[in-house]
Amino acid sequence: MSEKDITVPEADRALRSKKEEELDQFQRRALEYTGKFSKVDAESAEKLVERITQETGISRKEAIMIVNIMPKRAEELAALFSSSSKRLVSKADAEKVIKVIRESSKP
Repeated sequence: MSEKDITVPEADRALRSKKEEELDQFQRRALEYTGKFSKVDAESAEKLVERITQETGISRKEAIMIVNIMPKRAEELAALFSSSSKRLVSKADAEKVIKVIRESSKP
């Protein structure tokens, strides 16, 4: 079995693809969580991760974290990385990410 980092909305889609009676108690709790905290649908989340990684120097893993949180301001984005031992996101990249998120939120 292989592992792949996925967004909360993608986890929600994967869990919903199973019949409820096939889910164990942990999967049911995870489904409840993903349903409550998914901020976009799975397809939109995948596209956001792709755009963020392509348009900035941000890794896929970091982009997934960003899409799970969906920060509205650059300061919120910077806070996600403030305790990280890795480099901080540059101001230019932070502004690009926020722009991408805002564009995806428009109807």
